[in-house]
Amino acid sequence: LAYQLELSHIEVRASQRRARSLIVAENCRRVWWTLFYADRYFSLVSSDPQVSPAIHESTYRVGFPRTMREATPPPPLQRPGDSSGNVRTDGEFPRYNDHDVILWFQSAIPLSLLMGHLAHQCRAAEQLFRGGLAERSTDALWEDAEWLAALSEFVKSFLVIDAELAQWRLQLNAACTMSSSLPSSSEAARSNTSPGNAHSTRDVTLFHRELQYHGLVIIHQCLALYAYEKLRLNISVLSSICTSLLWLESTATLAWRKVVRSADIIRTRTHARASELANARASATGTMPDGAAPEPEWELCAPHMPFILYLSAK
Repeated sequence: LAYQLELSHIEVRASQRRARSLIVAENCRRVWWTLFYADRYFSLVSSDPQVSPAIHESTYRVGFPRTMREATPPPPLQRPGDSSGNVRTDGEFPRYNDHDVILWFQSAIPLSLLMGHLAHQCRAAEQLFRGGLAERSTDALWEDAEWLAALSEFVKSFLVIDAELAQWRLQLNAACTMSSSLPSSSEAARSNTSPGNAHSTRDVTLFHRELQYHGLVIIHQCLALYAYEKLRLNISVLSSICTSLLWLESTATLAWRKVVRSADIIRTRTHARASELANARASATGTMPDGAAPEPEWELCAPHMPFILYLSAK
């Protein structure tokens, strides 16, 4: 449907771009990148080897989401009460700072690309190692030029994903540093610079990205271990034609340590966050340590949370 509506090329359709308002164009960008994120996520977590990302990276031309100017919220309007006598005001409904929404996209887009690359890598491993292809004799492997070319591409993709993970780690560190330098929500509320839930929204986004990063590390390292185990008997011979296999061999020696570390971080931080929320609800003030209102239950019930916790437990 998104392709039919041409959301995939909103930046290059000149006639449509002139007829489209800036707000509509921005909403189209956000819808597209949300679909992109969902496509990559469900492709990665699917256990069906036939399922791969539906959106190819060469089939769209969509700019990154941009910050829209914050409109001043209208004064609270009293709404008529219902039959039970309850009364709600406009101010009681949640409203997010657009800068925090952009932070979500800025961290979700590189995450989506990484998930897509890992999903393709899982499918490539399925094709490379099915039916004992890697356990054939050395002569049979040397004569299979197509399989050797696929193996070389597979291992080179590991190097690319390794670099992408390191780059995303640096971006997350920078985002966390920037977030910690911003005023807390209680301070922002007193200065009337932003809505009271702004800091908690940034905090929740970065909390989930941290867990997702370590989930990708577990998948990446386990896939490297799987490939090494399949190639272990012939790796010294094959490395003469595919030198990247030397990287795979050195990676396997540290892989379990990285897997265990990431699994421990996921469990520890999730437990700490759950305890923090529970304590905030049980406290007399009902606020977080920084003065913000506690986040609702869905913070720990997001669609990716069961999968990440499953990874850390398994």
